[in-house]
Amino acid sequence: MLSSGLAFGPMAAVLEARKAGSLGDVNSDVFPVLFVNCIAWAIYGKMTNQFFVYAGNIAGMVMGLWYVLSSYGLATHEVRKKIELVTIGLVASLVATITFGGIVYGGNEVATMGIFANVIVFVVFSSPLSTLAMVVREKNSASINRPFGIVQVLNCLTWTFYSLFIADWYLFVPNLVGLVLGLVQCALMLIFPAKKCIKIDELSEPVPRSAESLLQESSESLP
Repeated sequence: MLSSGLAFGPMAAVLEARKAGSLGDVNSDVFPVLFVNCIAWAIYGKMTNQFFVYAGNIAGMVMGLWYVLSSYGLATHEVRKKIELVTIGLVASLVATITFGGIVYGGNEVATMGIFANVIVFVVFSSPLSTLAMVVREKNSASINRPFGIVQVLNCLTWTFYSLFIADWYLFVPNLVGLVLGLVQCALMLIFPAKKCIKIDELSEPVPRSAESLLQESSESLP
C-alpha cells in the first residue's frame, strides 16, 4: 500500500501543472526513473516469487508512464529533449540487462536484475535532491514534492524491516539509503518552507487611462 502511495505522491502536483498548462515548480527528472524503476522491481519480484515486491510496483508502472507523458506535454523544448534521452536510455539499459546481464554474471539473472534495480532506485530516491543547491540558495523547498518525500520515508522504513525479515539484501540496501535520503528531503522542507513564486505580470494591473489622454494619443496618431 505504501509503495502504491509513493507512486501516487506526485499526482496532485502533476494535476495542478496540467491545469495551469505549465510544469512550474514540478521536477520532472524523477518521472522517467520512477517508471523504469518500477518495471525493474516488478520483474525482480516475479523472478524471486515475491508477490509483495511485484504487486507494490504495479501502480508505479502505470502512474510513472502517465507522469512521463504529462510532463512531456507541458515541458519546454529543452526539457522535452532531456525527458526523451533519459526515458529511452533507461528503457534500453533495462532491455540490455535482461538480454545480456545473465551472461555477464554467469547466468544469475536474479542477481543481475537485483543490481540493476538497485542502481535505478538510488536515482529515484535521490532525484528530488537534484535541486538541492537551488533549495539552499533560494531558501525555498517548493521544488521538492512533499507527498513524495513523506511517503518515501514511510515506504522505505517498512521495506527495510521487511527485507531484514526475509534476508533479501537487494531490497535492504536501497531502502535503507532511500530512508536516509527521504529524511534529508523532509529536513529541507522543514528548514526552508515552500514559497510560491509569483510572476511580475501576475502582480501588474491595468492602469486606468483618462479620456483626455486617449484623445491626445489619437490626435497625435493622425496625419
